[in-house]
Amino acid sequence: MQGKNLTSVGYVNFPLHDKRYLDTGEGGMFVHLVVLSDDAYPLGVGIRYPSGEFSYLYNETLVGSDILGDSVATECILFPRLLFHRKDDMNSIYERYLSAGVLCVLTLGATNWSGFDEQRGAYFVASYDDLTTEGKALYEAIRALYPNNAIYLITWLDT
Repeated sequence: MQGKNLTSVGYVNFPLHDKRYLDTGEGGMFVHLVVLSDDAYPLGVGIRYPSGEFSYLYNETLVGSDILGDSVATECILFPRLLFHRKDDMNSIYERYLSAGVLCVLTLGATNWSGFDEQRGAYFVASYDDLTTEGKALYEAIRALYPNNAIYLITWLDT
């Protein structure tokens, strides 16, 4: 039986053939560039939604962030409402999966590969150094648009 043909699209150099990573056979991975609003308060309390700011829905399985690290730390900053919700309130159940306020979300790359490093016990998490030349140029253009806001590369496992 032949292995699947590993492919990727976009501006991320996924290490598809790096021997450190085992392809776990999940649905693949994708990377978002996220610009967090400067109005996003810690723990999701007092979040304002001025014109141009929005939330996005927690999707798939969060692996981690280039800056924030593992999924738990990333969830605390980008999806703080996961920590605080009322189990008896149906609106709260839905709202807990909304991100803190963001100004921009771009999908930078996707692949049918799901890379897990057994030695580290962790999935691949994209960083700036993993971006293609075009991806780095796009990242820098977004940084120029939002010079005072935090920019994160968020890696998701497509399950």
